[in-house]
Amino acid sequence: MSALTALCRRTLEGNWRSGEREGVRYGYTAPSTSRYPWQWYWDSCFAAIAWRHLDRERARIELEGLLAAATPEGFIGHTIFWGKPVDFPRALFYNVRSRSDFMTATIQPPLLAWAWRIAVGDPALVPSIRRQQRTHVSH
Repeated sequence: MSALTALCRRTLEGNWRSGEREGVRYGYTAPSTSRYPWQWYWDSCFAAIAWRHLDRERARIELEGLLAAATPEGFIGHTIFWGKPVDFPRALFYNVRSRSDFMTATIQPPLLAWAWRIAVGDPALVPSIRRQQRTHVSH
């Protein structure tokens, strides 16, 4: 294993977060364990592509975490507050109605299907990805 690959693995593993919230299991790579401890839509898409080279199962888990956060209509917010709610100072700058919101009401460009294709397989075979794509287009 090259030094660069080892550094990438250490960084991804060190920022990996997993757990359960309200009966939903999640796993994702935090962009920064102290400043940005939550799951971020774009970041997870790119992290899954990196994980694909090191651990394909974690790549899938990363993207499935986004899908697990989706509303019944398929909406996935920009930031998902899995482990803990957004703190007060940051809530003022995030698109949330209250600190108890599960995720922001802000959307990101729909990278999930693109990342799924690269890291996991055909996104057209996943109903929740198709639903998310339709929801994104309608917003």
